[in-house]
Amino acid sequence: GYINATIPAELNKTAIKVFVDNIKLTPPPFPMITTNGTHYFVYFEFALSSRDIIIQYAIADIAITDITQTKTVIGQGYTICINATIQNQGDYEETFNVALFANLTSVASQTVTLTSENSTDIIFSWNTTGFAKGNYTLKVVADTLSDEIDTTDNTREGWVFVTIAGDVTSAEPGIPNGKVDMRDIGALCSKFMTKPSSSNWDPNYDINDDSVVNMRDIGIACNNFMKDP
Repeated sequence: GYINATIPAELNKTAIKVFVDNIKLTPPPFPMITTNGTHYFVYFEFALSSRDIIIQYAIADIAITDITQTKTVIGQGYTICINATIQNQGDYEETFNVALFANLTSVASQTVTLTSENSTDIIFSWNTTGFAKGNYTLKVVADTLSDEIDTTDNTREGWVFVTIAGDVTSAEPGIPNGKVDMRDIGALCSKFMTKPSSSNWDPNYDINDDSVVNMRDIGIACNNFMKDP
């Protein structure tokens, strides 16, 4: 059997793929794809029987598949790191920008090059110096590629609460009190000498980011005890 398909050129901006029973045909010999400028002509042959035939345009598609962050509570003036997993779900190697936003403010960006069907992790750092205390939506956004149709996965969000250093118990959006009180001191004491290898490790309590909750962290909290937010 054979198929000879004619496709208007304006319907397609990328390469054309042909699948027979979910197996991609790779020339030579088939598919034979030619154009006269206004149309594509796609010709291929196959052993005659009942077949599942697909003629597909190649696609451009970038996705942010995951983001993780070191903390959900960060002391004002300290730095939080955000890890983003980026995947090229399209058919071409792509070079594009990925940006990190805190609410509507762009705080960092990186240029990424990815081959088809591969992924990579990138790390953003946001120093909160100069930012007002409060809840922030963290948004990682990949550029929309030319002719990209599925753009809903180009963005992924998280959140963080920026507060006075030592206010470690303001860990839930909507209920933080924004000050250091005995609840915070007690919480820090309950995590005393915990490390990332500890079963009860919580990075929110490691105020100075030295991978252990110790007297340095408690000292920072005590220095800010009951100060106005």
